[in-house]
Amino acid sequence: MSRPVLAVLRDDLSTGEVPLAQHETKIDILIVDDDPRNVLALEAMLESLGQNIVAVQSGTDALRRLLDREFALILLDIHMPGLDGFETAQIIRARERSRDLPIIFLTAYSKDDVQVAHGYELGAVDFLFKPLVPLVLRSKVQVFVDLYRKTLEIKRQAVLLRDSEHREHDCSRAEAAQRVEALRLGEEVIKERAAAIERALLIGELSLRNHELASADRRKDEFLAMLAHELRNPMAPIVNAVEILRMPGPPEAVRTRALDALARQSRHMVRLLDDLLDLSRITSGKIELRREPVTLASIVAHAVQTSAPLFEQRGHRFASTIPDEDITLVADGTRLGQVVANLLDNAAKYSPPGTEIELVVELEANEVVIRVRDRGFGIDPAVLEEVFGLFVQAERTADRAQGGLGIGLTVVKRLVEMHGGSVRAQSAGLGQGSEFSVRLPHIAAPALVTPPAPDAPPAACHDCPIPPSSCGTMIGPTPRRVLVVEDNEDIGATMKDMLEYWGHDATIASDGPAGVEAVLSGVPDIAFIDIGLPGLDGYQVVAAVRARAPGIATRLVALTGYGRPEDRQRALAAGFDDHLVKPVSSDDLRRLIDACTPVALLHGPQSRSTP
Repeated sequence: MSRPVLAVLRDDLSTGEVPLAQHETKIDILIVDDDPRNVLALEAMLESLGQNIVAVQSGTDALRRLLDREFALILLDIHMPGLDGFETAQIIRARERSRDLPIIFLTAYSKDDVQVAHGYELGAVDFLFKPLVPLVLRSKVQVFVDLYRKTLEIKRQAVLLRDSEHREHDCSRAEAAQRVEALRLGEEVIKERAAAIERALLIGELSLRNHELASADRRKDEFLAMLAHELRNPMAPIVNAVEILRMPGPPEAVRTRALDALARQSRHMVRLLDDLLDLSRITSGKIELRREPVTLASIVAHAVQTSAPLFEQRGHRFASTIPDEDITLVADGTRLGQVVANLLDNAAKYSPPGTEIELVVELEANEVVIRVRDRGFGIDPAVLEEVFGLFVQAERTADRAQGGLGIGLTVVKRLVEMHGGSVRAQSAGLGQGSEFSVRLPHIAAPALVTPPAPDAPPAACHDCPIPPSSCGTMIGPTPRRVLVVEDNEDIGATMKDMLEYWGHDATIASDGPAGVEAVLSGVPDIAFIDIGLPGLDGYQVVAAVRARAPGIATRLVALTGYGRPEDRQRALAAGFDDHLVKPVSSDDLRRLIDACTPVALLHGPQSRSTP
């Protein structure tokens, strides 16, 4: 059984030994809760305080502990069998020894004003609701631990004063009372300041968090509205063009415009989806740069070519200033081309039609600086630091629909930083135009500059004995037998029509099992297989084909909307010869088909029966 602290003090003083400051002594804190899990959680939250935690599971045990020990604080659960928290507190307050002991009530029930008021009537110093916030709990407990230490110090000083009066008789009781009162007032000041600091910190933290959440929620709503707008916009001309093409005998000029609109708006939708996928990959850290020596001139040329349709549409004048010398970067040329194209597109969208947009490349020390300047709407200086944030856009109006999802500059910033560079926006204000400058590290290593590799020959068909370098020369315009395994009726039908228009023999299977039988019985030259098929998915289809006909010469190609690097790896590992992401351009589709040797040229006529 432990002895009261004051008793220890009196014994020490009687022997002439004064104990050290109480900061070296662990302070007792009493936890009263009938649920061992709650006790364990509370002990874990308070462990970092380094104090002595005493836990009991009933009000009766708590009262028994208070008979032989002094505690700085009681954390008292309300709802317990036997004596509940309120009854236990009433008994504690009735005892002279524990009348002033601080009590913090704990409850998992919803806040009830009557219940809270009753708790404070019983002398509670606070009322906390479960689940508890560890930081708040520790802060409150620490305040009372500090106050208890101060109280012990006051009592210690009082004992010293009384002993000094007894031995020296030259200290007046009034002076001792003044010192005790001063310490008491100091304790009250510390308590008030601690409570004020705690309140200020909590209020500040909550206010900041609420502001951040409200801002994020607003940007999310704005983005969803923009996404709906940007997806509906290209759909309107697509629907109109389809209706025009359905009309009997439209004029050739009208038909041409409709086809051009279909192609242009389809490309626009593909780019919107690519931007969303790029942003997802970048923010989740799933994108890897393919660094290699690349000339800046080729990067800029590709970006200008990408942005040219938008420049022509808005009638912009374009001017560029690039050093005559070759500037080489060790970087991912495709991604840097995307950076420059996004900046050019941004300048085109936020500039009045017919204005000039300028691209300047400069060498400064060990950096390459790419500047894109426009004479457009400009940027408010107050939001210059926010333009690279996710879903941030200049304010839109009905007569200024620039388009885009507000993620292009975010992608620019992330890609530039992945290359070890930085990007900055500058503007003199609204209506004063803007300038975006990208700084990239420059590695002056001419030896790294290698001539562009020739186009790689097509990969050989599965188990094809003919080298890929010879395959392209053997097959020219020879018609191929093509199988399309696709459950989407529109995709399958339009692809079949396009293949037949090119002179190929095309057939369709609409589910996984039918696709397996069509490959094994027909042995086509090439089969395009969707991944998300009913019955058997694309991976199961190719596995079944490889298992039943290991040496089949048909080239099996995954044609799917899943375009991540890991999706391609999974397709090739499953047994596919190639992997294409929808929508596939007609040029890419034609090249892939033309590059595959017909089965008849490899093995002669093959059996059409199912193995």
